[in-house]
Amino acid sequence: MRIKRLLTPLFLGIVVDTIFIAHALAADSLVANESTVTLNPVVAPQGFAVQETGTVKTKFNPGGYYPYDSATSPNANWVITAWTNPAGEDYLAPLIDQPSYGANGEITAHNWQADNSQTASQNLAVTISQNLQTGINSEILLQNGIKSLKGCTTAGGTPQEYDFFVSGSSTKTNPYYPSAYQADQPNPPLNPALSQVSAINVKGSVALVDQGPTVLPGQCPVNQSSLLYALIFNNLSRHQTLFYQLDLNFFCYSGTDASRNAWCKSHVPSANYFFTGQSNVWGIDDPLISYVNPATNEPFTLLQTSGTLTLDLNLLPRIAHLIQTGQYGLDTNLADWQFGSFYYGQHTWGSSRLVSKWRSVNFSPSVVYSPTTIN
Repeated sequence: MRIKRLLTPLFLGIVVDTIFIAHALAADSLVANESTVTLNPVVAPQGFAVQETGTVKTKFNPGGYYPYDSATSPNANWVITAWTNPAGEDYLAPLIDQPSYGANGEITAHNWQADNSQTASQNLAVTISQNLQTGINSEILLQNGIKSLKGCTTAGGTPQEYDFFVSGSSTKTNPYYPSAYQADQPNPPLNPALSQVSAINVKGSVALVDQGPTVLPGQCPVNQSSLLYALIFNNLSRHQTLFYQLDLNFFCYSGTDASRNAWCKSHVPSANYFFTGQSNVWGIDDPLISYVNPATNEPFTLLQTSGTLTLDLNLLPRIAHLIQTGQYGLDTNLADWQFGSFYYGQHTWGSSRLVSKWRSVNFSPSVVYSPTTIN
């Protein structure tokens, strides 16, 4: 239904350009026990960069890459990306370091901040913290509505999505900075097919700091926002790509479309396809209520009020089920699928405000598989 597609990501043309196909994983990412191996396909952040989204560079990279506007250090191996901003313009001011000091004068933490630039399509801000004593990293992401009515829709009239994501950098993302992906390192071992995988674990905490409409009623037909954690899978047999988005919440505010306003009041999030095979890309939105909270043995509730959600989830069983019951021509054979990459953060439409905090030593997934049965 068209009305359902309004809820879903509309950034296909850009994101597909930055997909990283993880053919293999480095040996130092392996942690073995008697029957399984745990792969850590993405290393923890050593630094962060703000990715330019409007200018593609092609030198030394035939597929092209997006350069960085600023970075916390030359070792920046994770990136902050806000799609849907003017081409060739910085959407965040340069990151400013505000370190914390211990009793002996040593630096115990770095805290970088950047506010939106005048060329940003909406008000944006990010605060990045690295605790040098605990190894915990956190990112606070702020979006605060669009700046003009022309930002309500794309040139084709589709509701315009504004993304603010965190992810690991790869050689394809920017060849001049370190890659967070173990697959980019020399002589990596084979990457297991999902048919050999028993767990894809994600650990960290997500806090909803603030949300709401910037004006009421909103100035656009669609005024909404949500937090999400996403994995991208590659099918090397049939050259398919699958975006899996775990939706942690959903906010919908009234706007200029009366039928849309009525729909917002009654909508209950459920699993749905937002890409259905166009350009060989599929995408599934899946709400957090699809998972059982092991602490309560009840389904999780969406993070709809201010507070913190602790995630310690094995996403593999749910993802395997969705693939094996795939629609629209999605390959249902788990042996053909591999983990590719990930991202997390938030997105908004129209007159929406959203602030979140993501906290973990390493918010990328770990992959558990059986080495005795891998192809």
